[in-house]
Amino acid sequence: MFSFKLDDIKIGKKLVLLYILAVLIPLLLVGLILTSVLRNLALEQAIREAAFNVERVKKRILQIMQVPADLSDKLYVDSNLERIISQDYGSTLEVVEAYRQYKEFDYYLNMYREIKNICVYSENKALLENWHFMKVTEEIARADWYRRTVENNGRIGWENIPLQELNYEARHLCLTRLLKSISGKHLGVLVIYLDNDFLSSLFEQETFDLLLIDQNGYVVTARDRSLIGRRTEDLNLPPLAGTGTEHIYDLVYNNKPSKMIVDTLSLREMENNFQIIAIFPIDSIIGEAGYLSLLGFSLIACSLLLSLGLLSLFSSSLSRRINMLSMDMRRVVSRARMGGDIDYTSNITGKDEIGRLSKDLNLMVENIKKLTKEVYEANFQKQQLLIWQKDMKLKVLANQINPHFLFNALETIRMKAHIKGEEEIARIIMLLGKIIRRNLELDNQPVPLRSELELVENYLEIQKFRYGDKINYEIEEFRHLENYPILPLLIQPVVENTIIHGLENKEGRGKVWIKFARDNGELRIIVTDDGVGIDRKKLVKLQKLLAKSESQEGIARRKIGLQNVHQRIKLYYGEEYGLRINSIQNQGTTVEIILPGSAEKNVQSGYY
Repeated sequence: MFSFKLDDIKIGKKLVLLYILAVLIPLLLVGLILTSVLRNLALEQAIREAAFNVERVKKRILQIMQVPADLSDKLYVDSNLERIISQDYGSTLEVVEAYRQYKEFDYYLNMYREIKNICVYSENKALLENWHFMKVTEEIARADWYRRTVENNGRIGWENIPLQELNYEARHLCLTRLLKSISGKHLGVLVIYLDNDFLSSLFEQETFDLLLIDQNGYVVTARDRSLIGRRTEDLNLPPLAGTGTEHIYDLVYNNKPSKMIVDTLSLREMENNFQIIAIFPIDSIIGEAGYLSLLGFSLIACSLLLSLGLLSLFSSSLSRRINMLSMDMRRVVSRARMGGDIDYTSNITGKDEIGRLSKDLNLMVENIKKLTKEVYEANFQKQQLLIWQKDMKLKVLANQINPHFLFNALETIRMKAHIKGEEEIARIIMLLGKIIRRNLELDNQPVPLRSELELVENYLEIQKFRYGDKINYEIEEFRHLENYPILPLLIQPVVENTIIHGLENKEGRGKVWIKFARDNGELRIIVTDDGVGIDRKKLVKLQKLLAKSESQEGIARRKIGLQNVHQRIKLYYGEEYGLRINSIQNQGTTVEIILPGSAEKNVQSGYY
């Protein structure tokens, strides 16, 4: 009995610790994660709604700003307005009569309630100043907005202009535009003032702080009208991004952590950066999420206490058999880590969950043994398949040599034979026969470098026969490399490409040089011509094409000789070897064939 109680207490403590680690901590983490997720979801939803409202207000402002933009187009070509501004009046009565007859400004003000006023600043000294026509004073001429309007030279601009002279509020959002005559003479500056009350009414409908900022950082209008005319620096707002997409900032506003959304206005011919700012405190958004989190934590706590009590009731009856099963599993794990045979049988009896776990453990051990054997066999088969595929790739690549050269050479020989000599024809036919025989005997095994260069020289002799003195060549002395083993048909396709693309289209004579260099553990076979070269765009495209790792079917479809050679070298010698191409248009091309520097290192494992 005493022993039973001791066993019960010890197992209980262990299970409580396990409970804390496996249940309590994970549930608390889940609660914290869910709280964070709810908070973020609420915040994201608020940001989306605010962004939607900002976009809606932005579209409405742009619609409002489109009205003066359209009016400015009409006034820009208004001949009556041009006549009033530019006319040289003889008396004040003439000016008054001209103002009385021109009703367009009053008509537009009555039609569009978005517009506060329309006026023109003119340098015509004969004009009288009134509600719509103003003289350009020295102060006005020096103003930044007036200077920018003149520099725009007739394009529409938007300015936030202080209007003390008209007894309005401190600043107004205005359209400005330089008026010009048909001959290009400056007539005056048109200014169309938007109604601040009308703009503010759009902002007052929102539940969060909304501001319209001009390019100089002044508040044009806002939901809180006390902010109008203040600068963003005075409001402790962060530096705003320029034009572009919507931006979101974190900041402390009115001593509260908040989010700020900034979007940019963009209108036809609009060069000034006006921005809409929406600011909303985070606490007001996540309050409901916090209540839900508290409720969730309360439920989790009740569940944990209840489950802890139930766990303590059943711990004593389960502990021994669990310990036995744990020991059996540890033995299996220990043998697996040591890399030995995991053949082990658990002897726990019973038909309850622990007994079934024991049987499942035995079944798992058997399945692991089978899977280990299957994985070993699958890896072995995969390795064999990889070797076979590489061998097939080499065979496919080796069979893609362009046959057009043989047909062209035979046609040339036929024409020469028809016109003249026998000895020369016989020699060329003999060289051509060697080339054909060499291709027929190709078995993808390395050959001495002298054999490969003999094929290249035969090819070049035939080309000299075809083109005469137009093509010449020079092969550097290579006795120290004549027994170097090289894959067949690596140099000839490069030389053929040089003849076809480098020298055939060149006016006058051309030459091919074949040289050799050994450095940095590499053998470089350098094929150079003084032909037409490759323009920069085509060269970059060709270099990118060689850099691609393309399937054999793709190479077979494209039949690109240089890529064929490049892929054969990589498959046979390794990824660090291949072709390098450099060219200068109208000067020539150099192709370097990069191979291992020594015969012992010039082939990948499994191929030689």
